[in-house]
Amino acid sequence: MSVYLTLWLVLYCLVGTVAVRAIPHRVTAVIGTMAFGFFAVFRGDVGSDTVGVYQGTARILSSGGFGASHMEPGFRALLYAFVRWTDSPQLAVSGIALVFTALLLAFAVRAYKAESWYLFALFIPALFFQLGFNGERIGIACAVLLLSAQCYRLGQTRLSKVLFWGSLLFQYSSLVVLAYTLLVESKMRTRRFILTSLATLCAVTVFAYFAHAYVLAKYMLYVLSGYQSPGPLSGLSQIAIVAIILAGLRYFRLEPQVRRRMLWVTTALCVTFWGISQYSYAGLRLLDLVAFALPYSLLRAMAKGDAMFTSRAKLVFVLAGFVGAAFYFRNMLLEPAGAQSPFIPYHFIWQ
Repeated sequence: MSVYLTLWLVLYCLVGTVAVRAIPHRVTAVIGTMAFGFFAVFRGDVGSDTVGVYQGTARILSSGGFGASHMEPGFRALLYAFVRWTDSPQLAVSGIALVFTALLLAFAVRAYKAESWYLFALFIPALFFQLGFNGERIGIACAVLLLSAQCYRLGQTRLSKVLFWGSLLFQYSSLVVLAYTLLVESKMRTRRFILTSLATLCAVTVFAYFAHAYVLAKYMLYVLSGYQSPGPLSGLSQIAIVAIILAGLRYFRLEPQVRRRMLWVTTALCVTFWGISQYSYAGLRLLDLVAFALPYSLLRAMAKGDAMFTSRAKLVFVLAGFVGAAFYFRNMLLEPAGAQSPFIPYHFIWQ
């Protein structure tokens, strides 16, 4: 428990030093990423899905070969390469955490002010443990998406598009983030919006056809198995993050049309996914995606010149990150007894 509290305390001390301009924002982003990444890479059996999902899949790939799993091909290739190289499922999962950290570092070293503040004020405190310790597939997909937004800002348009769509190779459900982004960025009541909606529908259909084994497995997990949310208040952490950012949208000085689209699309998705979460655990995973997609779309809007990063916008990121961190720590404390790889107590891979 003390490891997580110490990491958060150090991070917020760094945030304070950046706020008073004692150290550069980019340095803080790099230090924060390296500190949290160190504990992700060298963790033992820590993180809800570490043993049951990722180490289990690594064992399957080790014994049955690359085609023995229906996981996303990009993530499967990474995990297969690491398990073949190390001959250890535990070290293979550590290798995945290393890739996740390296991608975030690549983002941090080229970040400008808004990207740095997003990384150390919101992403790391609120999302890092979920994406780096637990949901490593969506973690790598999100890191790739962040690099896509950054490449767009730097004028690397083709690479940005490749990374944007390439995120699907690491987590199919990142399609929710892609669809959200396209809807927010498309102009309502125009031909482009209609074409975007049709393209999104076609993409979902094609995905369901070619990844039918994956879709069937998820259907069996979340629907047929009765895999339900822990309680009626589940999902409040993600909704709190989203609500804080929506309440502070005006501080990003968005174009009025962009702000309205972002508000309505986000609200509609949150209500829908929260309703799903009352019957299935899938709703919580979908809310996680919205909690990432909203600030991600803000980064893209700022890269396009449709928004500005003001001093009050910094406070929005800090508040959302703090609330997200507090909720996630609560979830750690409430993990069911007997879990295969609980967050608490933290221990290193050599212990």
